[in-house]
Amino acid sequence: MEKTNFRTFLGFLLVLLFSRICVCCASESDVYCLKSIKDSLHDPFNSLGSWEFSDATEGFICHFVGISCWHVDENKVLSIQLPGFGLIGEFPRGIQNCTSLTSLDLSGNSLYGTIPSDISAIVEHVTILDLSNNTFSGYIPSDIANCQYLNGLKLDNNYLEGEVPARIGYLPRLKTFSVANNYLAGPVPLIFGEGFGVESFENNSELCGKPLKGCEDSWIWKHVDRASFIKAFVIGWVLLFTLVLVFCLFILPTKAINKIVSLNIWKLRKKEHLTLGREEELSSQHKMLKLEKFVTRMSFTELENATSGFSEDYLVGNGMLGKVYKAILPNGWILAIKKLNDWENLEDEFVSEITTLGGLRHRNLLPLIGFCAEKQERLLVYKYMSNGSLDEWLHSNEVKAKILDFPRRAKIALGIAKGLAWLHHGYELHVTHGSISTRCILLDQNLEPKIANFWEAKFWSKNDSALSWSLFPVAEYSGLGSYKQDIYCFGVVLLELVTGKEPHELTSSRNLFDHSPCLLDADRDLLGKGADDLILQFLELACDCVKFFPNERPTMLEVYDRLKNISQGRRDWIQKIPLLTDISNLYLSGNNLYGTTPSDISVILKYVTILDLSYNTFSGYIPPDIANCQYLNVLKLDNNNLEGEIPRRIGYLPRLKTFTVANNYLTGPVPSFVSENITAESFANNELCGEPLKGCEDSWIWKHVDRASFIEAVVCDSLVEHLEAEEKGLNFRYEEELSNHQKKLKLEKFVTRMSFTELENATSDYSEDYLVGNGMLGKVYKAILPNDWTLAIKKLNDSENLEDEFV
Repeated sequence: MEKTNFRTFLGFLLVLLFSRICVCCASESDVYCLKSIKDSLHDPFNSLGSWEFSDATEGFICHFVGISCWHVDENKVLSIQLPGFGLIGEFPRGIQNCTSLTSLDLSGNSLYGTIPSDISAIVEHVTILDLSNNTFSGYIPSDIANCQYLNGLKLDNNYLEGEVPARIGYLPRLKTFSVANNYLAGPVPLIFGEGFGVESFENNSELCGKPLKGCEDSWIWKHVDRASFIKAFVIGWVLLFTLVLVFCLFILPTKAINKIVSLNIWKLRKKEHLTLGREEELSSQHKMLKLEKFVTRMSFTELENATSGFSEDYLVGNGMLGKVYKAILPNGWILAIKKLNDWENLEDEFVSEITTLGGLRHRNLLPLIGFCAEKQERLLVYKYMSNGSLDEWLHSNEVKAKILDFPRRAKIALGIAKGLAWLHHGYELHVTHGSISTRCILLDQNLEPKIANFWEAKFWSKNDSALSWSLFPVAEYSGLGSYKQDIYCFGVVLLELVTGKEPHELTSSRNLFDHSPCLLDADRDLLGKGADDLILQFLELACDCVKFFPNERPTMLEVYDRLKNISQGRRDWIQKIPLLTDISNLYLSGNNLYGTTPSDISVILKYVTILDLSYNTFSGYIPPDIANCQYLNVLKLDNNNLEGEIPRRIGYLPRLKTFTVANNYLTGPVPSFVSENITAESFANNELCGEPLKGCEDSWIWKHVDRASFIEAVVCDSLVEHLEAEEKGLNFRYEEELSNHQKKLKLEKFVTRMSFTELENATSDYSEDYLVGNGMLGKVYKAILPNDWTLAIKKLNDSENLEDEFV
């Protein structure tokens, strides 16, 4: 009996040990899977920086960016989601070691090469496979049809060729399928004709059949091996021609022979011309498909309708290259459309603009939204800049020129310099603009400059050798040198800003190469307003930029640094203000102050009642600490470059009567304010929502909360509403009591504050039907939100006595 028990116990131990080994093997396999992916791909933007393998704890890979596991405490990968991570390399075969993988998204990267022919062995159990928006080439492997669990397959926007394997259409679970924007050919398999629309196959010039247009005649005769066909055709033609020639020499008269020969030559030339035309057309189509990698291709009809057939009423500009129209789309977007005049001779410039602006993103570059190439038309679509060009402000309108005081001009110059410095030094491939002028500087609603017109842009490697970028050739290094040419042109822009003169007036009135700056050159409207010394420094910098010898000119980074130092923000006002301990009113509007607003501003300006920082270039977030300036009556932060949300606590300031943050880059919901005098004008020209602006779509908080860190805990409104009610009636003589309440409001920095009503509704008014637990501190309810999230809510029994525990 004892032996039997011992054997049973030993067997049980072996089973446990074996199962543990299996789990460890599975875990190690998945860890190796992710490690091999990271090792096999180039990651220029360090998108996979969180993939650190030094940690050996169970489940550590589940915290990697883009990775979801079956269970957070087990290294078994459920899905890999790496869209738009900027990864470069071939398809990572190491994925086959993630044996439990069900979803793989590698879209929007720069993966190249062929899709593995044994793909079903690598991703055997996947239900979603997204390889779109890469540069995969070759054929679609027919083996992909063996991935029997596939629900979604996206291969669009690559360089795939050949036919679509018919077997893919027989996958029983396939609901989403797209091979659009490739180079596929042949008839669409009949099995696809019913379940998928045109958008799944569009922009493959050689595909035909339902749901696309029907295949002309017999497709097979049009797409047989062309080399063999041409050889056979030439041989047959030569034999036939020889027979006809012999026949004609002996039978037909000389005149008839000449006529037949001339006719045949004409036919040959016509055929050759048609063949060349077909090749050029195909090449053009391929080029357009490649351009879609940079920006969206838009419909000519849509743009035509948005401008009422390119009506003169929508015309806002006319230049050498084409006309510019203001377009209003059905969704309310306002765009600027440049319609090229002579696109055949401007093809290189058209492609240069798309491949440059389409691949670069910076706040001081004009955003390129899309392009259109159809119906013998070439159009470029940009974000609309409501204030037009800098040239118009300086030279076409005296009223506008007077509005541009020196602080605003310095702000514009700093923005242009920042954009150019980023192009020259900050991008992986250095970029030169080639034609900087006030006409290609556009101004947004905040007079923030945007560099446009990249017709002559060049890309340079780090050793400053010209590169052939994508689809257009780059000229040789010439003239003043591409970098120094940009700096020279920028120097001319600086002179225009500070003198108000046009370029031809500058070059005719004085030799720019031998210029000794003096205030007599400056625009008289700028002088005598306390900034003359800064204007002189501005002139000196401009003259350094236009020096005759390129090697004597500063770099764009040096120009940017000097402009920052010239600005009035250089006077260290923040450090000097604390010396004025009893200051109550502070007006600093209309200068060129930059950087962030101090995070401890309530310490610096403890007793301030009026704070005006409007019309500067402050950036970053509005510090929540500003709500501790308890005596504030007026707070003006409009016309800066602030971003992020408006701290809710500012709304609780009981003495605040005037508040404005208009013309910034703020986002999110507008908090509620004690004062009723604060209207929609205070928040205009931001991406804000909620009263007094239009309502936030759905529930803004659910769309923008950090979901990964959310469900740990929530602070509900029950206590906070109590604090709000008390705070409105506070007398500020009791500073200690105020500090206590402000401390509690800081809880919002740790977790999201939720509405008591929302949680009450989610539990049917804390019904017993939703009760799942009852303890010493309170009851726990199961809550189901409108978006189907399931939460656990602990409602404290005695909130007053449990306040410390709550905090």
